[in-house]
Amino acid sequence: MSAALAQESGGHLPAISIAGVSMVFDSPSGPVTALKGIDLAIPKNRFVSIVGRSGCGKSTLLRLICGLVRPTVGQVTVDGMTPDLYQRDRRFGFVFQEATLLPWRTALENVALPMKIQKVVQPARREERARELLKLVRLQGFEGHYPSQLSGGMRQRVSIARALSYDPEILLMDEPFGALDEFTRQEMNEELVRLWQEQNRTIVFVTHNLAEALYLSDIVVVMAPHPGRVRAVIEVDLPRPRRAAIRQGGDFIARLARLEEVISHD
Repeated sequence: MSAALAQESGGHLPAISIAGVSMVFDSPSGPVTALKGIDLAIPKNRFVSIVGRSGCGKSTLLRLICGLVRPTVGQVTVDGMTPDLYQRDRRFGFVFQEATLLPWRTALENVALPMKIQKVVQPARREERARELLKLVRLQGFEGHYPSQLSGGMRQRVSIARALSYDPEILLMDEPFGALDEFTRQEMNEELVRLWQEQNRTIVFVTHNLAEALYLSDIVVVMAPHPGRVRAVIEVDLPRPRRAAIRQGGDFIARLARLEEVISHD
C-alpha cells in the first residue's frame, strides 16, 4: 500500500487492494509484460482516476480489479475477498467507452434489463426502479426513446443508470467519455461528480484526459508504460463541491502542470 493511500484508509480495510501484481500475456513474438510490481490500495467511497500513456496497462488493471483476468503474479482483493466472489454478489458496476445499449430496447428497457437477468429486483418494482435511475441521471421524459434517438452523452447517461441498476458498491469506468465532444464531456463530468456525491460509492475511473482526472478525483494514480507500473499516487486537495469554473483557476492550472510533468518523465 502506498503511504498516501494507507494514511487515507485510516487503518481500515480498503475497497480494493492490489499487492505485488504482475501481468504477462502470451503473444506470437513471445511473452509481453503488461503490468509489473503493482502495489495499490484504493480507499472506500473515494473517486480514484488512473491516468497514463497508451500501453501503460490502465484498462488491464481495471480488468484485474473486476476479475475478468487474473494476475500472473500477486493478489487482488476487493473488500477482503477475491474479485470473483465480490462480483458474485453483483457489487461491481461497469461503464465503458461505448454505451453498448441494445438498439431494439428503449432507454427504460435497457436500464431494467440487468435487473431482469440477475433477478435482483422484484418484477413489479423493476420499471419503477428504472424510472428512478433515469431521473437520477436527468433523463426523465426520455424513457421511451431508443438509443438511435439519443445523443452520445444521453446514451452514456443511460449506460450509467444501467450500471447502477443493481446497486453496486464499486463503479468501474473505462474511458466512458472519450468519444464525446469537449462540451458534452465537461457536462458529463459535472453529472458524474453529482452522482458520486449523492450515491457515496467507490469509483475507479480510467482516462487519458489529465484535466478530467484532476477535476473528478480525490486521488490520481499515474502509471508509466513498458511495462505498466505505478509511477505516482497524487492526492487532489482541491475543495469540493467543484464547478467547471475551477478549471480556470490558478490552483487547478498549477496542479495540472505538475501532473503533466509527472507523465512527461516517461
